[in-house]
Amino acid sequence: MTIQLTGVSKTFGDFTAVHPLDLTIPEGSFFALLGASGCGKTTTLRMIAGLEDPSAGHILLDGTDITALPPHRRPVNTVFQNYALFPHLDVHDNVAFGLRRRGMKQVKNQVAEMLELVELGHLARRRPHQLSGGQQQRVALARALVNKPQVLLLDEPLGALDLKLRRQMQLELKRIQTEVGITFVHVTHDQEEAMAMADTVAVMRAGRVEQLGAPAELYEHPRTAFVANFLGTSNLVEAEVTAAGGGEAEVKAAGSPLRLPSARMPEGTGAGDGVLVGVRPEKISLTPADDAGGVPAGRNRLTGRITEASYLGVSVQYLVETPACPGFAVYEQNVERDPRLVAGAEVVLHWNPAHTFGLQPGRDPGREIAAGHRRGGAVTALATAPPPAAGGSGGPAPAAVRAPRRRLTPYWLLLPAGLWLAVFFVAPLVYQASTSVQTGSLEEGYRVTWHFATYAEALREYGVHFLRSFGYAATATALCLVIGYPLAYTLAFRAGRWRNVLLVMVIAPFFTSFLIRTLAWKTILSDGGPVVGALEALHILDVTAWLGLTSGERVLATPLAVICGLTYNFLPFMILPLYASLERISPSLHEAARDLYAGPATTFRRVTFPLSLPGVVAGTLLTFIPASGDYINAQLLGSPSEQMVGNAIQQQFLKVLDYPTAAAMSFLLMALILIMVTVYMRKAGTEELV
Repeated sequence: MTIQLTGVSKTFGDFTAVHPLDLTIPEGSFFALLGASGCGKTTTLRMIAGLEDPSAGHILLDGTDITALPPHRRPVNTVFQNYALFPHLDVHDNVAFGLRRRGMKQVKNQVAEMLELVELGHLARRRPHQLSGGQQQRVALARALVNKPQVLLLDEPLGALDLKLRRQMQLELKRIQTEVGITFVHVTHDQEEAMAMADTVAVMRAGRVEQLGAPAELYEHPRTAFVANFLGTSNLVEAEVTAAGGGEAEVKAAGSPLRLPSARMPEGTGAGDGVLVGVRPEKISLTPADDAGGVPAGRNRLTGRITEASYLGVSVQYLVETPACPGFAVYEQNVERDPRLVAGAEVVLHWNPAHTFGLQPGRDPGREIAAGHRRGGAVTALATAPPPAAGGSGGPAPAAVRAPRRRLTPYWLLLPAGLWLAVFFVAPLVYQASTSVQTGSLEEGYRVTWHFATYAEALREYGVHFLRSFGYAATATALCLVIGYPLAYTLAFRAGRWRNVLLVMVIAPFFTSFLIRTLAWKTILSDGGPVVGALEALHILDVTAWLGLTSGERVLATPLAVICGLTYNFLPFMILPLYASLERISPSLHEAARDLYAGPATTFRRVTFPLSLPGVVAGTLLTFIPASGDYINAQLLGSPSEQMVGNAIQQQFLKVLDYPTAAAMSFLLMALILIMVTVYMRKAGTEELV
């Protein structure tokens, strides 16, 4: 499918990421957008995918304008830079995601065939985190290709791989593109990667296409200094044209005459004009100055002195100081090395004039890049071993002697936490346990008799309080989830610059006493208060009375009042873990779902909510557990018939002074909550998402 971009541009505020761009990508081609970071290549790709809206212009697929189509309605799929695999799905379900959204049949067979194509059939039931980087890249490729898109977009998918694996995957991508025969659009900053895989390369700079053509055409015939230096390395020399006629032009650089084909000169260049003369490092040969007479006639030549010689394995990289250029780069294959070619040697550089090209003179923004590459290569080649440790001579590092102490360090760091746990949790727990099995009275004294009748008596007498507490806590937790999830979602994905303000509003109740906040609700829910008035106006009091949550025209001193208080006081405990869980979800996962034909509702149901389950579990536990043992809300907002188990425990401790019963009730509350939490965690099944 042919892609056409007509006058497409993209601006972000005052910044123009992509200037008006006209581009045609032929059907069935492997097309590469090549450029440095910030040049607009990824933005262009995202506009084709529908993940960014163009500020102007039109995008056409085979003549059909798709500019306004959302991503899930375009016959285009994307392989993202970070792969964007869904962590809650295994390899098979990741690959099947797009097929299921489209309602395709025989999904299992299609997925199996695609996994065989990328040689991952034996890993179908593994999760993404169990795969290597190369395997993840192939899963992302299979997930896109299985949908048989008319265009496949690849956003630097090989950038995170090591060199060996990257080269292997380059061949793999090219093989797959040849087999499936669809249009590939590949974004990369790696020149070698673009040249190895693409049929056509567009070199981008500052939101514009500098040059477009086949890799060999761009490399051998660059039209600008930027292309000459970005696509490989070039030696550029300032020169003056002395003759420009016939099939060959002559120039002079620092007094040395050079020749090049007239066809490779900038248009309109004549005698007396300035020009940048370029030649690639691998086109140049080096000959010791003593053998200068052996250089064949008719070749361009310069004299100079070697300043650096770096052994790179497959080749030797030289830097030569010449009158025309202080850092002339020369690459010679490691075949028959001349031992005389060392730093300080006087040499003659010579090359075929046909390998010389001319460019318009002026600012050379790519020259520094090339120089940096040359210097970096030399440093990398020479600095292969770290310096010995201070005071040592290559022997074992002193750290090896200190290893046992380092192994003990984590345990010493845990000591304060262990002491805190022992003093403020374990010791009180042991004391309460011993109290719960005591008999006697405050007057006569208590003694441990290991008599467990207190537990049975507490359950028999206060069983209703336990049930009421868990019922109120569960209802308040459900309300906190219903209210808190949209708020947390807004904070994570929609708040923008207001996020910090909204977060402060969520945690603001923590700066006020729990008791004062509950007393405030007592005023709000009182007869004649705003809540009662609103419920009367909406005729909701009749419904709540029928449900047994209110009494007549009253809200205060009813179950509804207690539940409202619990919901308000514990709502931040729900929102914060939900927000933390939602914020961890990479935006690229949402984009991947949209790219795989999932609309907003499906994206939420299949991606966002499953990935936020750790936050749902944490929020419900942080809300339910303290709400179950709360007593302030029931005491201030409820009546004696709405008292919770926390109120009963408080009464036994402070009024009746029956410490064994109070301790037994406390242990029963803790045990019942622990049982419910354990069952809930096993049913939630979110351990693989954390």
